[in-house]
Amino acid sequence: HLLLGGDNIDMAIAKKLETELTDNSKRLSMKQWHQLIHGCRFAKERILSSEDLEEVNVNVAGGGSKLIGKSLSAKVERDHLFNLLDNGFFPEVPADAKPNVKQKGLQEFGLPYASDAAITKHLADFLQRHNIETLSAVLFNGWNHDSLTFA
Repeated sequence: HLLLGGDNIDMAIAKKLETELTDNSKRLSMKQWHQLIHGCRFAKERILSSEDLEEVNVNVAGGGSKLIGKSLSAKVERDHLFNLLDNGFFPEVPADAKPNVKQKGLQEFGLPYASDAAITKHLADFLQRHNIETLSAVLFNGWNHDSLTFA
């Protein structure tokens, strides 16, 4: 069991957009960060559910009394999203690949968070540890990567 999936994808998109929104000069407030993650989730779901949608705007309210004038806006683009999924979460890896292991820290319900986002590395490692040489299908709970739709 891996604690790795949609939330991690949303945060990866948000980290990229945060640098665009702040010009690398500062960080968003906690409230803005949560708005950004929510916006990225919405954008990801819209893009993955429509073959024709090329980008979705994500807006984050500004701070202070001029909320509208200081609002921040960035785009989640289809090409960037698919690149992030293919290279970051589902890269092609050799059969003997192993996930990069960092210090263990956070746990949720007694299960450790995955330190490597490459789901395919975790799958290869699982297959090696259990001496599985052939398989006909893999079910990723909540995600169907082949067609990039939600299952």
